[in-house]
Formats: sequence, structure tokens, C-alpha cells
Amino acid sequence: MQAILHEPDILVLDEPLSGLDITTQQHLIEQILSLKKSGMAIIFTCHEMDLLRKVADRAIILEGKKIKEDFMLREEIDNYMIIECRWHDSKACDLLRDVDGVTEYISLTEDVWRMQVVPSYSDRLIVQLLCWGASICSVTKHQNDHYERKINEIFQT
Repeated sequence: MQAILHEPDILVLDEPLSGLDITTQQHLIEQILSLKKSGMAIIFTCHEMDLLRKVADRAIILEGKKIKEDFMLREEIDNYMIIECRWHDSKACDLLRDVDGVTEYISLTEDVWRMQVVPSYSDRLIVQLLCWGASICSVTKHQNDHYERKINEIFQT
């Protein structure tokens, strides 16, 4: 904790969860997420999948002194919700353009829309669509577990 008192731009942690009980690990993960949200860059080594899943945007896997894998962990692109709704509003396109969490939208017919949405924003979007007078036709979860498989494969070797 002394390392963050001077508010550095970059924080380097070596196995931050090592030797901690579950409760303390959870508190530390919350603290790391808070620092990340404040804009601090955080570099850490770990063997804990939980920390990697919750905190990391990017994973670099080392083998010996060489980089074995380097990839982005992007839930908002690889895991998303598809929401289809019936909505007849001439301003629909303009309204959707400004909605947080909508990564893609298309008009399927004159009054049917399909939106790709970051999962954490889907409930808010559904409420907003209903307030705008739309009726929800379907909500589908899309999950690409490519990165999850890759991480598990690397950690098991």
C-alpha cells in the first residue's frame, strides 16, 4: 500500500494475491480495480485466473525469457447481448448512436432493430427502449470463449 501513497502513473505488482486469504484477496482486487478506474496503469504477475479475469485488459504469457502469447482480453467485444425490438421512431438511429454500451445497431425492417450491447449495459438499454415506446422482441447472449480456452490451456501447461 505504501507504493500507492505517492500516486504513481504505473504500479508494478508481483503475485499480489499470493499468500492472502480469500477475503483479503477480494479486498485487494477491489482496490486494484479502483486504481485502474482512476487511470493508473497496473502491471502484475500472477497465476490466479480470478485476478486475470477481473482486472486484466491484456495478457502477456512468458516462457523462459520470451513472450509466448500476447493478447487482449476484451469482454465487451467477445461477449455481448443481442437485443431485438420493434420500434417505430424516425429518430431511432440518432437515439441509439448516443447510448452507452451499444457497440453496433442495424435496422432489420422499417420498425425492427437489432443491437449488439455490452452485457453490463443491457438491462439499462432495455429499460430505456421501453421508455421510448419500443417493445422487446428478443434478448440473446453471445459468448465467445476463445480467450478463456486460450488462458486455461496456457495455465495448464
